[in-house]
Amino acid sequence: MLADITEKKEWEARLRTASRLSESMVEHSPRGICLYDAQGNCIAANSLAGEIIGATKEQVLEQNYNTLESWKKSGLLEAAQDTVEKLEKSRIEVVITSSFGEPCMLDVHLAPVPLENEVHLLIMFEDVSGLRQAEWRNARLSRIIEESVNEIYLFDPESLKFTEVNNAAVSNLGYTREELLALSPSDLKPEYSTETFAEMIEPLRTGREDKLVFETIHQRKDDSHYNVEVHLQLLSHAGEEMFADPCRRGIPRRH
Repeated sequence: MLADITEKKEWEARLRTASRLSESMVEHSPRGICLYDAQGNCIAANSLAGEIIGATKEQVLEQNYNTLESWKKSGLLEAAQDTVEKLEKSRIEVVITSSFGEPCMLDVHLAPVPLENEVHLLIMFEDVSGLRQAEWRNARLSRIIEESVNEIYLFDPESLKFTEVNNAAVSNLGYTREELLALSPSDLKPEYSTETFAEMIEPLRTGREDKLVFETIHQRKDDSHYNVEVHLQLLSHAGEEMFADPCRRGIPRRH
């Protein structure tokens, strides 16, 4: 009898520990988390869920998703209803202004959760506004570079092979993009060998110079030449270094 009581107490203690651990995991999740009952009432949430939409956790717990205009207008309500009805997980990205006036772009994961003979709705979400804005800025910058009338090259600091070239480079030189990506700057600049070019850019590698500006010629695939003014820099992005080699075409050589 005593052994049974002891075993029961140990089991209850393990359950309490597991419950505290589960609550802690939800509260400290890097995503906002909400659980709604079958009527749409929020019955559980973590603090981050409130922070993301400009509310407190307590305010989130007072909500019913069926009455939220932001869910209706964004398509989130329809996604939630489909998830519950079809018993299938889903994912949606929505742009909303929350009930508390917070504009945000949310990446939302929805899942049906059977509890007590009813289907509840679990959502996990994060604000991706900053990420999408960065992606948009990068895409815009890429378009500007690609459509520039100046030739623009990126090349690897070690191998000196081109890693990116824009449309102007392809058009002016007569190579395909794939052919150019197998070359290095000295292949286009007949006034430089691989060794002399590497020697010239050494001050950029060591940090003695921030930028090199010089005039040279570029050699097309058909061996014809044209003048260019080169503005060469060593850039660092996301922990990766690369040389940027923008070239202005048709600049008269200064003697």
